[in-house]
Amino acid sequence: MDLFLVGLLSFVVLLVLIMSGLHVGTALLIVAMLGLIMARGTETAFNTLDYIPYNSISDYNWAVFPLFVLMGELASASGVVSTLFETAEAWVGRWKGGMGMVVTAMAAALGAITGSALAALAMLTRVVFPQMLRMGYDAATSAGLLASVSPLAVLIPPSIVLSFYGVITRESIGRLLIAGFIPGFLSAVVYMTLVYIMALRHPERWPVTPHTFTWRHKLSASRGIAPILVMMLVILVGIYMGVFTPSEAGAAGSIVALVLVVIYKRKKSPQAAFSAVWESAGMTAMIFYIMIGAVLYGRFMSSTGAADRIIQAIAGIQVSPYVTFAMLVILFLILGCFVDDFSMMAITLPVAHPLMKLLGFDPIWFGVIVVILVEAALITPPFGLAVFAIKGLIGSKAELWPIFRAASPFLIAMIVMIVVLTIWPEIALFLPNKMG
Repeated sequence: MDLFLVGLLSFVVLLVLIMSGLHVGTALLIVAMLGLIMARGTETAFNTLDYIPYNSISDYNWAVFPLFVLMGELASASGVVSTLFETAEAWVGRWKGGMGMVVTAMAAALGAITGSALAALAMLTRVVFPQMLRMGYDAATSAGLLASVSPLAVLIPPSIVLSFYGVITRESIGRLLIAGFIPGFLSAVVYMTLVYIMALRHPERWPVTPHTFTWRHKLSASRGIAPILVMMLVILVGIYMGVFTPSEAGAAGSIVALVLVVIYKRKKSPQAAFSAVWESAGMTAMIFYIMIGAVLYGRFMSSTGAADRIIQAIAGIQVSPYVTFAMLVILFLILGCFVDDFSMMAITLPVAHPLMKLLGFDPIWFGVIVVILVEAALITPPFGLAVFAIKGLIGSKAELWPIFRAASPFLIAMIVMIVVLTIWPEIALFLPNKMG
């Protein structure tokens, strides 16, 4: 069989395996190994399996994953979310949209310390969802809001998803993380504006917090988030100024997060720290497993030449590069209906990344676009992972499709953000370009 055809069929088989419920890492390994056996023979395929996993994991750049994951888990174990809630409620709880504003502000802050959308969602739901119900918010509206804003964590640095993009494409992880900063907080502003508009139209659905806060109370509440600001500055300023590599920034952030655990948990700090390390190990193993499969699949696709031929064929079509880009965005949105974020990136980036570079698009900018598309995938029906996750957390308090409906305005806002960044790519590239 022609190797090009083998490469194309592998993409279809991979999608079928993942959609059937097989773990994405296992699916990638199976397809990659079968493909390599067909393309290069059994001996070469197993020789590749012998050295690729270790060579990949031993790469220094991969150290960023366990360190960022550990930092997020330690921050979560510290119970800092309650402090964030008090601060956000004091400052924006009386604005139009009330708790909607609080949740969005908290999601942006959590993005700066967790890097994981689902971790941020779990923390927000535990603390904020009961408060929203007590204030008279509809359960589906509350759940849709929480599912929609928690993916800010995958864009605002430190972002595990941006780091995943960097390792897969071999782009600078430091530049990618810094590139996500302005678009991430701009997204938070867009979401807060959207909540404000919806609150103006339906104030009964978006009540404000019943508490009033003096300036003294606001300043007092703000003292509690000082450690979070320190962690944020350590990571962002350290990477931007060239003091830290991303991995070193993750280590420094983990130390600050460990201090938070000791401060907030006191006698329970050893147990909380051990639990965070255990959870981090499981999450890191899952990410590494997927990435090893992705590297092997990329090696197989290179051996067939399918990726290069697809890239050249698409690049040769006499249409505007922006038309090709729009088609790729649609493809990502469709894939987001059926597969999770890491799966989507592992499948598409071996072709999409070099194609975008060939068409003249900046690969750092494209990384930010991909992550926004990942955000959109988390709330895209019928299989938006964030929506299913919050449904599992709140049980029978709200049905699935009303949550999807409540999240739909935010899905539109994400697409608007992609359009804005396409028209003005400098929004994402301004800070990375200043790094030199």
